[in-house]
Amino acid sequence: MPRGISPQLVFKKTSSDFIIKKPAFNKFLFFQDIGYKPRPDQMQVHMDTSDIQVLACGTRWGKTKLAAMEALAASMSSTRPSWGWVVAPSYVLAEKVFREILFQARMRLKGLVLEASDSKMKLKICNIGKHVSEIWGKTAENPDNLLGEGLDWVIVDEAARIKQSVWESYLSQRLLDRNGW
Repeated sequence: MPRGISPQLVFKKTSSDFIIKKPAFNKFLFFQDIGYKPRPDQMQVHMDTSDIQVLACGTRWGKTKLAAMEALAASMSSTRPSWGWVVAPSYVLAEKVFREILFQARMRLKGLVLEASDSKMKLKICNIGKHVSEIWGKTAENPDNLLGEGLDWVIVDEAARIKQSVWESYLSQRLLDRNGW
């Protein structure tokens, strides 16, 4: 198991027993352990703790890989079952980002991948809490397909091509009950 994922043992003063606290997750050790080396400008994005980040970067900057690694880190860091979506304006664009997530998961998280489906754009992995985290690729072509789920996080690719009403009425609403980003 990568160093970025480890439970912490704590000595309980009232007895000679050890208790296990919630597993600790260090995103940067996780990245190091799985062999991901972001450039300094990409690292700034990974270090940002804002709920909403907007990237306006040039072609070949590495946004897709950065998004894939953020999705995997968010899914791995959960101590409960978790759900995240990668949403794009079209199926073709959503599939491009999701393909990178699947590639990275299959290559770097082999023993933790529980289910991976290219055709359904669905990935299930075992997170640090020993629960299942799900990552889904979604398209904004039919916003009604974005209803119903409570989410821990959403990554929107090519956000400028998605109607503002899709964000306001469909995507941001999925994040409310789970205090997502």
